Amino acid sequence: MLAQLSRNSLASQVAELIQKRINKEKLQPGDTLGTELKFATELGVSRNIVREAIGRLRALGIVEGKQRTGLVVGQTDPVYLFDQGLPLFLVNEPVNISELAKLRYVLEMGAIDLAVQNAGSEQIKKMKELADQMKKMQKQGKHKQTNILEAQFHTLILRSTGSELLARMHVVVSRYFSGVSKQIADYDSMDEKSVLEHQQIADAFQRRDIDVIRFILGNHLVRILDIAP
Repeated sequence: MLAQLSRNSLASQVAELIQKRINKEKLQPGDTLGTELKFATELGVSRNIVREAIGRLRALGIVEGKQRTGLVVGQTDPVYLFDQGLPLFLVNEPVNISELAKLRYVLEMGAIDLAVQNAGSEQIKKMKELADQMKKMQKQGKHKQTNILEAQFHTLILRSTGSELLARMHVVVSRYFSGVSKQIADYDSMDEKSVLEHQQIADAFQRRDIDVIRFILGNHLVRILDIAP
């Protein structure tokens, strides 16, 4: 039975206990947890408290409700949760924009070894195609299209690691970073040098030259650290 605490504290405790049970019993998505009444009786709290705790867990995707079954373990999506929370993290906080820039830098630089090791021939071919298209768009002054192609190029590097989680995380980070960076610098202007760097990176992937990729990508990405406040 839980100690007598405030409503908010009780709901937090109940949510934490349910999470601990899921972990301790190694329950999988779809496994039955029971009903609100069962938890209320077992923990000695009201159903309203349990309902509030369940609501919090549902928002995180940890539990789901099913007719005739009651509560079941949900399928959490960490990237979705990160995506939902990021706007609040960035509101009027220049230091948080700087943290986001560092996160993007580390994501891409840390992925190089795995990307070079696991990149397939079709992925490398696609990198070269994207780099060539970027050059064409940049020469035509089509900056928006160039930036879209650049985002696809960098996400493809992350996807080449074989981790879809990394690729999806990068999509979220780069999308928000591009959005906030427009407010503080001319980040979206891709010059000829930047386009050439992407072609050189694609060529280095074809040769599986980790050192060259690390050098060029590092020089390219250092810009995102420079523009952050």
